[in-house]
Amino acid sequence: MKNIDPLKARDELETILSQKEYQAYYREDKNTLADLLERLQDWLSRYLTKLLPQQEVRETTSEWISYGLVGLGIAIVLLLLFLFSSKVVRENRFYSKPIGSESELVQSPQSHLLEAEKRWEEGDLRSAQRHLFLAYLLNLDQKQWIEARAWKTNGEYMDELQGTQPEIAKTFRALAHRFEATWYGGRHIPREDYMEFRQQVIGFVINEDRYMKGEQG
Repeated sequence: MKNIDPLKARDELETILSQKEYQAYYREDKNTLADLLERLQDWLSRYLTKLLPQQEVRETTSEWISYGLVGLGIAIVLLLLFLFSSKVVRENRFYSKPIGSESELVQSPQSHLLEAEKRWEEGDLRSAQRHLFLAYLLNLDQKQWIEARAWKTNGEYMDELQGTQPEIAKTFRALAHRFEATWYGGRHIPREDYMEFRQQVIGFVINEDRYMKGEQG
C-alpha cells in the first residue's frame, strides 16, 4: 500500500477547495439569505476600507454592521411571523354579532332563497347573500344539526356543528367567513363570488333544477 504524505495531502485538499468549480458549488448550496448577507458584508467591508484608513476602526465598524444586519434579518422574520399569525387569527375569528331576527328565523329556507333571488334581480348582492346564508342556517336547523336563534352568532353555530357534524362544520366555516366579510366587514362582493356562494347554498339546501323551476320542497 502506497504511503500518503499528510502534508502533501493537505496541500492537495486546499488546492481542490480553492478551485472555482468547488467554490461555485459551495455558494449555490448555501442558504440564499445567508449568501445575500455575506455579499452585503463584503461590499460594506470594501466600502469601509476606502472610507476608514485605520484597520482597527474599520474592522470594529464592520463587525457592528454585521451584527446590525443579523438583527435586521431576525426582526424581518419575526415581523413576517407576526403578520402571518395575525392573518390566521382573523381568518378563524367570527364576528360576535347575531344573525337574523326572530321573524326571519321562523321562515322556511325556500322563502329566503326566493327573497335572495329578488334582491339579486334588484342588484343588491349584499342583501341577496344574507338571505342565502339565512336559508343555509335554517336548513341546518331543519336537519337538527343546530338550533337557529336570533341571539346566536356564527361562532356559537360553529361550536354546535363541531359537536354534531364535524365535516359540515368545515363548509359552514368557509361560507360564514365569506358572508361576514361582506355583511359586517364591508367587503365588495363581485358577481362571480356571489354566484359561487349562491350555487353552494342552493346545492346544499335543495336541488337547483327544482329551485330554478320555482318548485318548493
